[in-house]
Amino acid sequence: ALLCYWAAADRNFWLLVAATVIAGYYSANGQLYRFAAAELAAPDYREKAVSLVLAGGLVGAVVGPNLASRTRNLLEVPFAGAYLSLAVVALLSMAVMAFMKFPLLPPKKANADTGRPLSVIVRQPVFMVAAIGAALGYGVMNLLMAATPLAMQVCGFEFGDTALVLQWHVIGMFAPGFFTGHLIRRFGTLQIMAVGVFLNGVCIAVALSGVELHQFLIALFVLGVGWNFL
Repeated sequence: ALLCYWAAADRNFWLLVAATVIAGYYSANGQLYRFAAAELAAPDYREKAVSLVLAGGLVGAVVGPNLASRTRNLLEVPFAGAYLSLAVVALLSMAVMAFMKFPLLPPKKANADTGRPLSVIVRQPVFMVAAIGAALGYGVMNLLMAATPLAMQVCGFEFGDTALVLQWHVIGMFAPGFFTGHLIRRFGTLQIMAVGVFLNGVCIAVALSGVELHQFLIALFVLGVGWNFL
């Protein structure tokens, strides 16, 4: 975030590119929280633990766009203030994580089973379905989510409208976390993933139907729910 601020203040495009590569790594690691929750929770509570961690993203859905709107013109260079505020958010995250306690790993025994090699795991149909589902969910989401702010700017919308659309997108991503675990337990994993694929198709159809505010908003909201299910 500090590199992004420096790049914006210095108007250095390639430094901004490098900084966002680091930001992507930071964001990807943040997505691992749900797996940590699954490993630490009791076996019959794992789906709910993952769902509740995802539901925590609702805080980001409200705070994130509003924080960007209020700080993007805080300094002379547009968005430099937003990057500085993001650095503060990162520091707050580090402070919260300092209170998280993980159990110590048991010491490895000399002749203990080290598990299956990765080459065996990736050939499993269940792994292939999970990997393809995740790739589809993230691929569609990244293409539409990243393009939407630029498309809305080209279509003449104010930044506040863009922030509203992104806010509802993030709500769509994380609000289902309150009940996705229940749906998976009742209907099955593949069935919920299939609904996610269908919702991705609905999102694309709405996005192609026009460039009005409600079309951007509905498409991005449905996109978020589809990502959650996948």
